[in-house]
Amino acid sequence: LPADLADHLWRTERANLAHARHVMVPSPHTRDMLVDRYDVPADRITVARPGTDRPEQPATPQDPPLILSVGILHPRKGHDVLIAALAALADLDWQAVIVGNPWDAVHVADLQAQIAASGLGGRLELAGRVEADRLADLYRKASIFALATRYEGYGIVFDEALSHGLPIVSTRAGAVPGTVPADAGLLV
Repeated sequence: LPADLADHLWRTERANLAHARHVMVPSPHTRDMLVDRYDVPADRITVARPGTDRPEQPATPQDPPLILSVGILHPRKGHDVLIAALAALADLDWQAVIVGNPWDAVHVADLQAQIAASGLGGRLELAGRVEADRLADLYRKASIFALATRYEGYGIVFDEALSHGLPIVSTRAGAVPGTVPADAGLLV
């Protein structure tokens, strides 16, 4: 965001939080941020982690392995970083699907161009928003969950991946280290 807009939003949110009797947040990371950056007293914050639905059907991993990434199609989610990493692994046998609501049309076009330039078009699908049944099917068929996010305040998709028994590859950004157990993934 432009600096003036970011400052305006921070001041507005800080002022609004000062009026709240109590605040509920989804992660310890978000709680710490509200205490440190927004001056919300810790005793006025409750951390309530969201739940996830358990998979209704057993995993049926595909061959070649399916790498699944789920997150809005926005620069913050790091899909461009994931695409570049997958291009570096083109000699290995895999397929990948990136699922996410197309938040920013220009960014979506950039991702599509990056995929085309990488030569991975037949192995890497930018699926956009999908129906719940297709997403559940992708989680079932996946062998690994990967999201190269630049920041997460919580990241419910990590809990969804964990509920499906998927190992996770992601970044140490924001709340990710507090969401993904050390023995459940690789954080870079």
